[in-house]
Amino acid sequence: MKKRGEPTTSSNTFIYMQYKDGKYIGNEKTDKGNIQVEVTIKKNKIHEIKILEFPQEYLAENRELEKETAEVINKIIKTQEIMSSEDMERSSYVINKLLKAIRIAVDQSLLQ
Repeated sequence: MKKRGEPTTSSNTFIYMQYKDGKYIGNEKTDKGNIQVEVTIKKNKIHEIKILEFPQEYLAENRELEKETAEVINKIIKTQEIMSSEDMERSSYVINKLLKAIRIAVDQSLLQ
């Protein structure tokens, strides 16, 4: 058996996203209404995420959801990452919809 000497370049390649400063709106439909967020980008970083619209039915059904959404938003601002696909697989339907709305907003700010 031969050993591979060099790792592939893809394992050592990093792509850094650059954002344009401003406020961007992301909207994602759910089975109970829209989730709409406003993402503020300052100095090429996600500075703030505000929830503009969120179906109240979800909050009524799950008291922990408000806390969970705040934790997700804080984590995104701290790490500047909108969760990995593995994290998304473990998240609830509503949190995934929130993440999609955030991603839609952030994608609008990407510099081409």
